[in-house]
Amino acid sequence: MILLIAMVGLVFSSQIRVDATATGANNGSSWADAYNYLQDALAAATESDEIQVAEGTYKPDQGVGITLGERMATFQLKSGVVIRGGYAGFSETDPNARDIDAYKTILSGDLNSDDGTNFENYGDNSYHVMNGSGTDAATVFDGFIVTGGNAGEPYPKYPNDRGGGMFNYNGHATLANCIFSYNIAGYGGGGIWNYKGKLSLSNCRFYNNVSENRGGAIHNYEGTPNLVTCIFYRNSAYRGGGVHNDYSSPIFTECTFNENSTSERGGGIYSYNSHPIFTNCIFTFNSGTRGGGMVNDGGDSTLRKCTFSKNSATNYGGAMFHIRSEATLINCMFHRNSADDGGAMYNTKTSSHILIKCRFIENSSSNGGAIYNTYYSRPTLISCIISGNSAQDKGGAIFNMGLSNSTLINCTIVENRADNSVGGMLNDEGYKPSVTNSIFWGNIDSSGTGESAQIFGGTPAINYSCVQGWTSVLGGTGNIGDDPLFLEPDNEDPNNRDFHLVPHSLCIDTGDPNYEAEPNETDLDRNPRVINNRIDMGAYESNYIEVALKFTPQTLNPKSRGKWIKAHIVLPEGFEVENVDVNCPAKIWPLGIESEYINPFIDEDGLVEIEIGFERAAFCGVEIDNSPVEIIVIGTLTTGQDFYGIDTIRIIDKSLERIAFLSSRWLNSGCRKPDWCDGSDLNQDSIVNLVDFAFFAKYWLLEE
Repeated sequence: MILLIAMVGLVFSSQIRVDATATGANNGSSWADAYNYLQDALAAATESDEIQVAEGTYKPDQGVGITLGERMATFQLKSGVVIRGGYAGFSETDPNARDIDAYKTILSGDLNSDDGTNFENYGDNSYHVMNGSGTDAATVFDGFIVTGGNAGEPYPKYPNDRGGGMFNYNGHATLANCIFSYNIAGYGGGGIWNYKGKLSLSNCRFYNNVSENRGGAIHNYEGTPNLVTCIFYRNSAYRGGGVHNDYSSPIFTECTFNENSTSERGGGIYSYNSHPIFTNCIFTFNSGTRGGGMVNDGGDSTLRKCTFSKNSATNYGGAMFHIRSEATLINCMFHRNSADDGGAMYNTKTSSHILIKCRFIENSSSNGGAIYNTYYSRPTLISCIISGNSAQDKGGAIFNMGLSNSTLINCTIVENRADNSVGGMLNDEGYKPSVTNSIFWGNIDSSGTGESAQIFGGTPAINYSCVQGWTSVLGGTGNIGDDPLFLEPDNEDPNNRDFHLVPHSLCIDTGDPNYEAEPNETDLDRNPRVINNRIDMGAYESNYIEVALKFTPQTLNPKSRGKWIKAHIVLPEGFEVENVDVNCPAKIWPLGIESEYINPFIDEDGLVEIEIGFERAAFCGVEIDNSPVEIIVIGTLTTGQDFYGIDTIRIIDKSLERIAFLSSRWLNSGCRKPDWCDGSDLNQDSIVNLVDFAFFAKYWLLEE
């Protein structure tokens, strides 16, 4: 009796096989006896069963009791049932071998097998290839290609105007390793329409899906999907070329949006009154009229460690367009995005964001090369870098207009350009942006690089900042106009320009003395934001320790055949060999030379000594005279500190030095050795040009 009671609650699972080419009993019990049609396996499956599907193409109008050509037919997922594709099947040596790339398992809505490469002949295709409605989280759909769905009916013809690849009403299934391609929707979700669903998607790809209205790949409505390592490629829609969110809270982790497009807003993503979260996502080559990469219309969004590169908008916001929304962006990169206004970002109608440790590099537009703010938008930028951006008209870095203000704290705004007015930040009259602990340097416009090219217009509150050409006109407290002395601002590659401060920069420890860092607040390098009890100006906080430095050799002839110039450094007590970051090249300032190797070891005194090798050839193009020149070697420690040492080096050309010496001797003593000399004293007037000088010097060098 006890044994019987124990068995009552048990649920026995089974494996059901599907293979379109199986010739046995077709009851799903083995690969030889597999069902030919997936619909038959789904009909037989119960909770906790697993359906294994061999390579081949399966259509929803195939199976017992289903009418061929029935467009309403769909693969309905079942709660608790696991469905996996990508098996070799009974005709292979190992039928259980599973490789979703080698054994492609396709669910196709092309009922008549006549689809063209550009959505031709889709009129007879399934409305929804599959349906996940009502499923629970234990439902798994893994390793399939879903294609040929046509929910292309014009709105509002629910449900056949949405979810060509998958229709999902309040379903919570898990989708993994799937491809959704060449599916259509008239209203929303060419690939997937997700209403109130909590779908989990991992390693899924969406490409060439189309929606006439919303979400070429996915349309979420009141949905909370979780997407991990998914790819959206060349999907298109009127709004939200890749994804459209309405009143939804999706989570995207390590997802990629590439070459998606919209004829209106949000080439990659459009969110309306939604709360999306993005982590480590990449947006590249997406396009639209507004927000080539992303549009946030109402609601709020959070982005961490995301990259927007080469997105474009014909009107506003090459990477992002915000309207009536709030966003928090942390450690994000905006690179080479373009638009008519707001090359990287356009904020309008009370859009106020917080941007922390973000980079804006080489974005371009007519106005607001990096950021354009209008209609009461008030973003706050903290520890950000804006560099190398350009505007064909105004505001190379930032353009504030329409009662908008920006707050900049600990930012570095450098080397931005405007062909007309203000390479740095341009403000409409009467507006009051705030700038604290920041650096404006090397920004240029038609007037040059003076103060007006750095910040102009309005009544900005500027304090404890470094502004090129600084005068008292802008007022403020604790401001300077001295060169901030960046480590490597002139690198040919704008992505590798280094705006860390060198040890004797006047921007170190001269920020707001009353600034109190938030708990765990860090700079752009994730180092503590305040060191030495006072904050630095700019995006980086300097944490230098001075060390003993000795060059060998200290006198260098670039024509010699040696390979290395070596810097020898000794760290103070308390450091270990492991504290030296050997993967981060040391740099020579101001020559801009990087080390080739770093070799730390323990010396005879028990201290950490470092031998740093620089290519001798790297010094050959350096234009300094024969006098000793003081230079600084800067390296990195794993403790979050940088070490620096100062020594002199002399770069000479021995042959020229010899010529100068011998020629001087000859000029002073007269002609003594050349056989063409008639014995008369020659003087400097005898050398009528440089050719004579070289000729005479040649003889002296040969004789000596």
